[in-house]
Amino acid sequence: MELEQIISPEAQDFIQANEHSDLTKLLLSTQKYPDLNIPLLVDQIRSRNKAKNKLPSWYQTQNTVFPPPLSMEQCSSEATASYKASLISGDKLIDMTGGTGVDASFMSRNFKEVTYVERQKDLVEGFRHNAALLGIENCTFINEEANAYLGSTSDKIYDWIYLDPARRDQQKKKVIALEDCEPDVSLIQQMLLRKSDQIMVKLSPMLDIQYTISKLLYVKEVHIVAVQNECKELLVTIENGFEAEPKIYTVNLQQDHLEKFDFYWSQEKKCLVNFGAIETYLYEPNAAVMKAGAFKTVALALGLKKLGKHTHLYTANTLDKSFPGKVYKAQESYKPNKKILAKRLKGRKASIKTRNYPESAESIRKKFSVKEGVDLCIFFCETPDGKTVIETLKID
Repeated sequence: MELEQIISPEAQDFIQANEHSDLTKLLLSTQKYPDLNIPLLVDQIRSRNKAKNKLPSWYQTQNTVFPPPLSMEQCSSEATASYKASLISGDKLIDMTGGTGVDASFMSRNFKEVTYVERQKDLVEGFRHNAALLGIENCTFINEEANAYLGSTSDKIYDWIYLDPARRDQQKKKVIALEDCEPDVSLIQQMLLRKSDQIMVKLSPMLDIQYTISKLLYVKEVHIVAVQNECKELLVTIENGFEAEPKIYTVNLQQDHLEKFDFYWSQEKKCLVNFGAIETYLYEPNAAVMKAGAFKTVALALGLKKLGKHTHLYTANTLDKSFPGKVYKAQESYKPNKKILAKRLKGRKASIKTRNYPESAESIRKKFSVKEGVDLCIFFCETPDGKTVIETLKID
C-alpha cells in the first residue's frame, strides 16, 4: 500500500467520485488519469464499499485508508470487534497480529496502553494513519515479526495478549485447523504464558470446539460469535493455571439486540430432555447455539420439548422471547404425503426449512413451485411420529 498515493486530495476525490462506478471499466481507464495509481485506488473503492456495512464508523470517517480487499475480507467487523473488546480490559494489551487494526482500535478503549504488532509495513502505515483520524492516542505501532518482538520483551508486562492467527496458506487459500494457522498458538503457548497470564485467540468458527480445547492450555472460556445468525468467530480465552471446565458462551449479534446463552459441556452430556409433538410455538435455535452443540441444555433451561433426538427444533405452549433464536406460531402439522403437499404448497409464498430431513429445502421448493415468502415458514422435519410438515407464522 502506498499511503501517499491514497491520501492525496486528488486520490480521495477520485475515490469519493467513483464509489458507485463500474470498477472493471475504471481499471481500463488508467490513461485518463496519468497522475493516479488507478489499480491501487480501485482496491480502495472495493474495500471502502465493503466497509460500509462491516465497519460503518471507519466508512464515515473522511480520509480513512482501507486495507487491500483480501485483508478487508479477513478483518473483524465492527460488531465482532466491539464484542471482543467488551470481554477484556486492563493496563497493557499487545495485539500480536495487528492486521488492519480493527480489533486494536476497539480494544484500545479498555486499556491504558496498546502495543500493535504487524509484520506488513503497509498495514502498519495504514493503521497509524487511521488511528490518528479515529482519535486513538494510546497505541504503539511495531512493524516486526510478532514472535521475535514478544520474545524480546520482559516477562509478565502485559495484562492481555490478543492473537488472530492468519487463516491463509502461502497460496492464499483458506485454512481452518489450528496447526495450519500462523502462528500456531498450540506451539507457542508456553512463550505466551511467560509474557501474560491472560490470552485471547480468535479462530475459525469451523473448528471443532472440544478438539480446540484439548489442544490449548488453561482454556477458561469459549465464545461462539454469530452476526445476524451467521457464525463469524470462535474466541478462546486462556487464564494461566486455570484447571476447571471451560464455560461455553454463545452470542448472536442482531442489529437491535443480543441473543445470549451459556452452558458447560458436562451439562449437555448429562442432562435429559423431554420429547413431544408440536405445541403452540416452535423454537429454532440460532447458529451460535447450533455450533456450540447446546441441543439439550437450551431446552432444559427454557422448559422446552424437543421435536426429535436429531431434530434440533423445540416446542412449548408458552411464548418465551428470551429464547436464543427465532420463535414461530405453529398453525398446522401433517405428514408429507405427495398429494397433500401438492395441494397445500403449490404456488404458495413461504420460507422452506428442513431439519433432519432427507430432502433439501431447495428441492422441495422447486418440486412444488413454492415462491419465497416472508411471514409463512414451513418446516420439514423428523418427529417422534415420523416425518412431519409444520406450517408456522413468524413472530416479530
